[in-house]
Amino acid sequence: MMACWHTLFTQPPAGEVADGWTYADFAAATQYWAQALQKAEVKSVALWFDDAARLASALAATWLAGADAYLLPDLSDVSRQWAQQHDCILFGDDEAFADAAWLYRREHEHARHQGATLTFPAENRVFLKTSASSGAAKTIGKSRKHMEREAAALAQVLPENWRGATALASISAQHLYGLSFRVFAALACGWRIGRTRHSYPEDLIAAAKQHSACLWLTSPALLNRLGGQRDWAALRPTLRGVVSAGGMLPVEVSRQLHQHLGFYPHNVYGSTETGVIAIQQDDAHVLLPAVAARIRSTGSLAVRSPWTDGTQSTADSAELHGRKLVLHGRSDRIIKLADKRISLARIEQLLLAHPYIADAHCLRHPQHGRIAAWLALNNEGIAAWRTHGRNAMIAELKRNLDELKPLGAVPRHWRFADSLPRNPQAKIRAADAENALLHPPTAPNWHALPAEHADERAFEGIIPLDLPYFGGHFAQFPLVPGVVQLQWVMALALPEHAPNQIENLKFQKFIRPHDCIQLFLRHDSAKNKIYFSLRLPDGSPCASGRIALPVSE
Repeated sequence: MMACWHTLFTQPPAGEVADGWTYADFAAATQYWAQALQKAEVKSVALWFDDAARLASALAATWLAGADAYLLPDLSDVSRQWAQQHDCILFGDDEAFADAAWLYRREHEHARHQGATLTFPAENRVFLKTSASSGAAKTIGKSRKHMEREAAALAQVLPENWRGATALASISAQHLYGLSFRVFAALACGWRIGRTRHSYPEDLIAAAKQHSACLWLTSPALLNRLGGQRDWAALRPTLRGVVSAGGMLPVEVSRQLHQHLGFYPHNVYGSTETGVIAIQQDDAHVLLPAVAARIRSTGSLAVRSPWTDGTQSTADSAELHGRKLVLHGRSDRIIKLADKRISLARIEQLLLAHPYIADAHCLRHPQHGRIAAWLALNNEGIAAWRTHGRNAMIAELKRNLDELKPLGAVPRHWRFADSLPRNPQAKIRAADAENALLHPPTAPNWHALPAEHADERAFEGIIPLDLPYFGGHFAQFPLVPGVVQLQWVMALALPEHAPNQIENLKFQKFIRPHDCIQLFLRHDSAKNKIYFSLRLPDGSPCASGRIALPVSE
């Protein structure tokens, strides 16, 4: 195990903490920032970093200066207001976020401090937000001692042959899972900190091929999308291990990884409130040695460890068999229908086992009360959707759900997309799921393209898979009706007015689900008309025409 944080920043070891950054320079740069913060008498620091190694340095500098740290979950107005409420300076590596004096640039990685070396005070605190997957986000405080103790416990149970490997991550270091593993466990276990985040399977695979030894810190959502058609032979020599957290990892996904890579992933169970509780490989989760656990009368799990403030109750239904932990999912994800207990997580696992599904989230419909499934289709699933339509897709998926029929747990409501909006913690916000069911998309999410001339505007968007217009005549071969295409044009060209008439209207090519469509508008003021066209990215025309504008009085 590597040295504690005190030694790490006062007597740095040899080697690199991250690519191109030695421990000695890392410690010196941290002392430079710590002295700057102390000189400015800063008491509260909001941190936002893309580079996890710089985040580690900035957090340590904040603590060495005796200030409190606030890890922002994102750059939303709500997060910025949270920082303002605590009078935080904004410290980061993003010019759009950081205060000018607290922008951590690459040249600062080799900065040198003046004067005496600072040491950590008796205690430090970092504040984080929970995922808001089941409601409003909560603020959770963690001490430096909590984080160091958890990292030391992980160093005792994680493989020794990971030492020296680069920890490549798909998860953000701005949340507890990422902070615990990308920063604290990396420093405690002697891993090199992977600087950037790799959000997609293709990115992680490409990054792995650039390192002689690496491990992945990721989530079930990404591993579900990994699929079997990968260059596993190229990964085996370099990828030493996989850590997954943020949800229940389907058993089949774990087995596939073992088949392709020769090892099972380390499936971590814990929460922002509790920190790490247990780790699973080929069998059940096993409690970390320092964790004490019991099952409450409600059937939910309660835990205590050196990195929690007393006993913490969880919302997870579980069984204990000695040190082995069998998880049944969150209590709020086990619902009761007709006096039968139904696990939404189990329905998700069955759906994820289908080769068409990349991601799945099930919930009780907010209006009708029955089970609803919100699914992301992979490329194979999208191709099947385009060929056979919505009803055929639902019928195909139901074939995997036979065990649910006696329970009446087959989903009654379905929504489909090409991806689900998971946050940096790989969680889906309850509000997003409800919105998907109650307000399905009726148009692409248009974004503006650069226009060549002042009288032109251009937009691009992906046709949603689950447009309500794909029913009726278009149920078996979904395509966008011409009248709907005109509605989209009018909404962008004349959001507040009705046209005088449509001229020279032509429909030349079908627009299908998941097509990328470009919409062009050109205003001819002399003729008082707007020319429009919808095209594929290769320039192929799908529709075109002219809008005769109302004559202004």
